[in-house]
Amino acid sequence: MSRTVARRLTAALVVTIVVAGCIDRGPPSTEDQMRSMGLAPDILVTIDERTEVTIRSNDGTPELLVFVADVFGGSRLGVNPASRPTVGAGMVGDATSPGPRPDGLPGPAYQYLFGADQGPIAKVETDEPEARIELVNPDIDGWLIVVPETVGADYVPWRLVGTDGAVVYASAGIGMPDFGLEVDARTKVFERSRDGVPELLVYTPNAFGGADLAVTGADTLTVNGGLAGTATSPGYRYLFGAGQGPLQSERGIIAQPSDRAELLNAVDWGWVIIVPDSVPIDDVRWRLIDPDGIPIYAATGLTPER
Repeated sequence: MSRTVARRLTAALVVTIVVAGCIDRGPPSTEDQMRSMGLAPDILVTIDERTEVTIRSNDGTPELLVFVADVFGGSRLGVNPASRPTVGAGMVGDATSPGPRPDGLPGPAYQYLFGADQGPIAKVETDEPEARIELVNPDIDGWLIVVPETVGADYVPWRLVGTDGAVVYASAGIGMPDFGLEVDARTKVFERSRDGVPELLVYTPNAFGGADLAVTGADTLTVNGGLAGTATSPGYRYLFGAGQGPLQSERGIIAQPSDRAELLNAVDWGWVIIVPDSVPIDDVRWRLIDPDGIPIYAATGLTPER
């Protein structure tokens, strides 16, 4: 072997050892990172065998700290600042972290709602059956709601109850969402399917400065296994549905009379028809049009046309 080849092999071996050394050394442990931030380990909440979280205040802003176990040891830290003011000096935020990995594949993620500094909180309430609630870091009255990604933090209604038993703040998600269709300055709507049933979500501001959420499920079979339903909000009536199959992007829903007819959700081809509350739903005639321009379903109100 020539000296040049030997030197190259030696250099490659050194590089390999250095890189391997860097790879094998994971980030600091959760305990070390907590200690460096001046946080007590007893305010950690275990989410699963790989994930722990806590809440701290950083210059007056609550932050959700998410520690996820690294394959090389230690924990990777994600810092998620709260973004919406609530009451007093309090704020609320949302975040996401990886979920369990069945059979080595990525599982549904966890989603979080969290906050702090709303004052002494006796409990957090929610109507979502799959939600987990924790009171975290009593020094800042921190709290946490955890739901599977399949539920979605944006769709979770919650209430903060003070030590006197009164509700001090309430919202759905972190407040009026950035997504959805704006009906007017105070109303947004969105469609999602849960357990195969299309639901119309209607968001409106509430007296606390958060958002109220009304959820209505579709219950009338239409075509191709799709469902339709009706809902109301102050000033409006809605016909909505999903699951009928692909619709034309521009004129997929035709309705008379109608203020608006819109596609809402490309995942399941969710749609909505909006009329003033002075118009009875039973007077609304509508059709769904497929991408080739062919009508696939027609009805008046929820009664199919023959």
